[in-house]
Amino acid sequence: MGKLPFILCIFLLLQMCVWGEDGQEPPTHHIIRHTHNHTLGVFEKAGVVTNSEICTNIALDILADDGSAVDAAIAALLCEGITNPQSMGIGGGFLMSIYDAATQKVDVLNAREVAPLAAYPEMFSKLPKTTDNKDIAIGGLSVAVPGELMGYWEAHKRYGKISWYDLFRPAIDLAATGQRVTPYTADMIRKIQEDISKSTSMKVLLTNPETKNLYKVGEIMQRPTLADTLEVIAQNGPNALYDGCLTDDFVQDIRDNGGIITREDLRNYKASWEKPVEHFIGNYAIYSAGIPGSGQLLMYVLDVMASKLCNVDASFWHRFVETWKFAFGIRAGYSGGEMSGADKPDSKVDPALVEQILTKIEDTCTSNDPKDYLLDNPEVPIAEDHGTSHICIYAPNGDAVSVTSTINLSFGALFVSETTGIILNNEMIDFSIPNHYDFKNSQSANQIIPKHYPMSTMLPTIVLDLRKGSVRLVIGAAGGFKILSATSLVILQNLYMGTPLKTAIATRRLHHQLNPMVVEFEEGFDEKILMKLQKIGHVMQPLDSLERTNSSSSMATYSCVNGISIVNDLIFPVGDQRRRTYAGGL
Repeated sequence: MGKLPFILCIFLLLQMCVWGEDGQEPPTHHIIRHTHNHTLGVFEKAGVVTNSEICTNIALDILADDGSAVDAAIAALLCEGITNPQSMGIGGGFLMSIYDAATQKVDVLNAREVAPLAAYPEMFSKLPKTTDNKDIAIGGLSVAVPGELMGYWEAHKRYGKISWYDLFRPAIDLAATGQRVTPYTADMIRKIQEDISKSTSMKVLLTNPETKNLYKVGEIMQRPTLADTLEVIAQNGPNALYDGCLTDDFVQDIRDNGGIITREDLRNYKASWEKPVEHFIGNYAIYSAGIPGSGQLLMYVLDVMASKLCNVDASFWHRFVETWKFAFGIRAGYSGGEMSGADKPDSKVDPALVEQILTKIEDTCTSNDPKDYLLDNPEVPIAEDHGTSHICIYAPNGDAVSVTSTINLSFGALFVSETTGIILNNEMIDFSIPNHYDFKNSQSANQIIPKHYPMSTMLPTIVLDLRKGSVRLVIGAAGGFKILSATSLVILQNLYMGTPLKTAIATRRLHHQLNPMVVEFEEGFDEKILMKLQKIGHVMQPLDSLERTNSSSSMATYSCVNGISIVNDLIFPVGDQRRRTYAGGL
């Protein structure tokens, strides 16, 4: 009986799709209407950066057809849910910053996931603690109420020009006919193949029916069930999933996997428009997503580092590392707030705290005690986030979108809703969880509370040049806690040190998140600087050495910064090749 509403919904509402034959090249020529050049590097009208070539082309098609920046972002995000399934999709949530050139204002749309009504702080307490916390990261209990689709709907209502259905059409075709598995997706599948093998629904989704093995690079992955779901949503809006013909089966799929989400949770979800965090440094106005995002932490880092600029030597990197440590100490006291906004934490930058940090940073020494960095009671390491994707859009009319979307860890909760084809998030583990992921302690501000957002390091950012009154930089990143360190580094180098965006993004990076008390460094980082930092007292560790097992909750994470720089009316979209992202323009 539970499947009947879904079948009737498909029968009454679904239009027929043209399915590609097994093993053939996906007919992407039906999806992309215009020819786009990705080799120029500089453009005059528009710029787009996504994580796959076809998604960049789809967004450029939308802009070429006079769609808005938000239209292009929605179409690209839907595409990324197909081409980048380990990182995002409609089973997750996002934070989006939008610049409207006509009003010269920035809006932030919060479509972050929230804890279900039945959630409570000790909900994971009966599960035994394991080394990599896989026990709480996999399955329905880790699923928070998704916000992605409702976010698309709200963004489109305010800023959309192209019809809702037409934004879905490319993604529907991609899911139905299939798309070649990217190197990054294949790598993620390989790294967590042990976990995949334990999930029946995920194993079915990620197994090539021809080879009977997990998908490899270049093989075509089709998702017909998801295509059907997207078709229904395209024709009927997001309520088809949140309070319509798809809802009961979707909820039952989650509950069959141990989840606690109800139809009421989905019906009550609202994406919310919020004021951005804003900060002024020199000639620039910087806007980002505040709590539950980490835009305010970005402002602290930039404010401190703008006062301590120097040549890119050991002192420069030492000051950055110390500032990051303070930022994560501050973050430990934050909660994500309630969906209603009733207890929304203050996201403003406190000048007195900036001065306090400036006085505490010394060039000749460091501390390996977290208490020296505004963190009172540290305990165990925080959960790392791998399942994240960032997109940048700059439209011909001067509008811009910076959006970060996530399902949390790679492939989220590692199960698929069998009736809808949706991969579910495991965002509940972004809360502080006693005896598991608990950055502070059981009294942490980031506790599990119904209808509350978990804190996030996502910080989609837009920078305006006050001298011109227009966009100077659209930027953001994927990569869990490394989002903050990577994005702040690139912004500082590009805006305040004159480093071209492409060079700033390619620069080898360091990272510190206070817990664990180590400086991670990427392969190829200057060894002389590493030695000097070690002499100061920093504990240095190669990024790859933190990879412990083939588990989505324990993999090393590379940051991936995507950005668009506008200089002298020329547009420079740049994708981070750490994840083989794609930049293009008009």
